[in-house]
Amino acid sequence: MDAFDQIANNPAAPELVGVRFRDNNNNIEEGHGEGVYREFLVSLCNEAFAAEYGMFCQTETGDVYPNPFSYETTGDPQHLRRITFLGAMVGRSLRDGVLLDVPFAPHFRNAILGRSNSINNLKSFDKQLYRHIISLRSLSEEEIEGLSLTFTYTVNVLGDVREVELLRGGRDIPVTRRNCLNYIHLVASFKLNHESARQTKAFLEGLGMIVDLSSLKLFDSNELMKLFGGDADGAIDVADWRRHTQYHSADDEESAPVHYFWQVVESMSQDERKKLLKFTTSMPRPPLLGFQFLSPPFKVHVVWGTSEERLPSASTCFSTLKLPPYKDVEAARRKIKAAIEETDEFAFS
Repeated sequence: MDAFDQIANNPAAPELVGVRFRDNNNNIEEGHGEGVYREFLVSLCNEAFAAEYGMFCQTETGDVYPNPFSYETTGDPQHLRRITFLGAMVGRSLRDGVLLDVPFAPHFRNAILGRSNSINNLKSFDKQLYRHIISLRSLSEEEIEGLSLTFTYTVNVLGDVREVELLRGGRDIPVTRRNCLNYIHLVASFKLNHESARQTKAFLEGLGMIVDLSSLKLFDSNELMKLFGGDADGAIDVADWRRHTQYHSADDEESAPVHYFWQVVESMSQDERKKLLKFTTSMPRPPLLGFQFLSPPFKVHVVWGTSEERLPSASTCFSTLKLPPYKDVEAARRKIKAAIEETDEFAFS
């Protein structure tokens, strides 16, 4: 992770706003400013929180939580420092209003809020384990004894099987019908509160460098996720977008190309609108409280005198769409959709 190597020692540094990208040939790209900074945070988190990177895992539903075996998975002696760094980057995103498409697992959100998890949280984390241990309550004394369970939990770390005591001397305490409820709660607590405790602590250390952790406790788990990533579906309100759009000139606002542009946007699917927003601002989701909080404000600049055969381009640093003077709505539709589908990087003109 190049970003870690460059700024891990001071992830709160204000000069990070001046981040620049290099292409595959190590040449510095033209873009700079807020748009590039936002793209940096979004791209970094999309990559670093992926299960393939080894620092975090995903539940069956795709929710993200710290990998309790981050060292064993990556072999990186700095694994906890990297997780601390990621916590700081999430903190910067939260502070600077950059919404992330990283769905943190409910039990991890509770940990961020300083709240303990219980058996009720296990179902969303691991349905199979939840069903298995809950089923113990319906077994007879003889059936439970036949399982030969003790107050331990077995984990498999890349083929290395380890037995963890759920309480002191747990290896010598058999699970019975009388104590199985305590066993169930201890298993849930181990999986949700203790197994990833070191990694969670490292993440919170980084997050706390940027934001006041106590202030987050004002929110519940769902509200916290909304702070990090906006509404769950990230739906874009075209009327709100249009209402808070600026134009290069008054003539642009009333021009035919601009009217065609909004007709195209209104006919788009939500997925296409997100691609268009990302194309122009580097963020696929609107600000949490609407487009009035987008900084810099979204702007449309009709580039008069250019060929209508050109695709639109964007200056994400300034949230500006540069729109050729298309002569009809179908031409605008073809070119705009081609631009957002084919362009994965910044487009400058």
